[in-house]
Amino acid sequence: MEGRGAARGEVGLAAVNLSTPGLILCQFSDSPTYPRTLTKLLALNPCEVIFPSTSTSAFMSASTGVKLYDDIITNLSGARVLPVMRSYFNEKKGLLAIRQVMVAEISSVELQFHNKYYCLAAANALLRYLEYTHNHGFNRKSLKVDYQVAEQATVIDPATAEHIELMCSLGQRKSKLSLFGVLNHCSTPGGVRLLRCGLFQPPVDQALIVARQEAVAELGASHHLYADLRAMVARFPPLDSIMSLCIKRPESHISLGQVDAKIDQMVGLRQVFLLLPSLCRLLQEARDSALLKAQAATLARHLGTSGLLLEMLNLVIREEATVGRSTNSNMKFSRAMAVKPDVNGL
Repeated sequence: MEGRGAARGEVGLAAVNLSTPGLILCQFSDSPTYPRTLTKLLALNPCEVIFPSTSTSAFMSASTGVKLYDDIITNLSGARVLPVMRSYFNEKKGLLAIRQVMVAEISSVELQFHNKYYCLAAANALLRYLEYTHNHGFNRKSLKVDYQVAEQATVIDPATAEHIELMCSLGQRKSKLSLFGVLNHCSTPGGVRLLRCGLFQPPVDQALIVARQEAVAELGASHHLYADLRAMVARFPPLDSIMSLCIKRPESHISLGQVDAKIDQMVGLRQVFLLLPSLCRLLQEARDSALLKAQAATLARHLGTSGLLLEMLNLVIREEATVGRSTNSNMKFSRAMAVKPDVNGL
């Protein structure tokens, strides 16, 4: 959402990934060519973008009549850009909606955005759009809200990213001879998203850069630690779908396909809890990297809670149930046998 009149150039963004428990907010002043806004959107790589509109013509025409939104349509060819009635962009309702879904442990972050009109208005429109259009609501106190400041990252405009072959090669379109293609050895979809975001918006915080360099140096020097961590991460099931189980508001009526998906998610969640202690022990082997030590300490603080949740899952899920790729018939059989007998008389 962009300001009008004297506030033109002030842009507020709100973004959410339906499969991860996080809401991103940011608000900044941009130039008339909107390099910061376009760079941020390219880093987020959204599949849908909504913008406020008061005229019915914007719902029917290819051009919105606003330079920012027309530039978004031009530069984000893979995203659906949709107009939404401006009445949904409401700052007060946005702040109330964020308070309802924000995790209580990080409630202090509200001080950073409580007076940011445009990003709060965008957040309200986004949450209402997801609820009314995608039938996707979030549980109370389930989202991590992250207010990101544009000054903490480098700005690479879309034209420069194309010329330096940041994401795509100037040769063959499907060639991996780009910076992203050369560096992409990620084992998880989350790693791919983080790499993409880091390339489009490299950090300028020296402490963060040094911490990452120390982690890379330690993993490069300790081959067994690197190999063990890579093997351990590969054993984790897809975390995106599992986290959606924890943050999405349950529906009153679900199909058989959704039942199968929820069983897979529950089995995957149990597998995550089983692997967390081993991952924590591996990270605790780090000697020099403060970043790896911090991750190990964070996991260690939550091992007690994860152990308790694992015991609760073991009351319902069989111990031998696993998530894996198999044939359709085998998957149906494994889902049917995943739940212990006599758990529910129905």
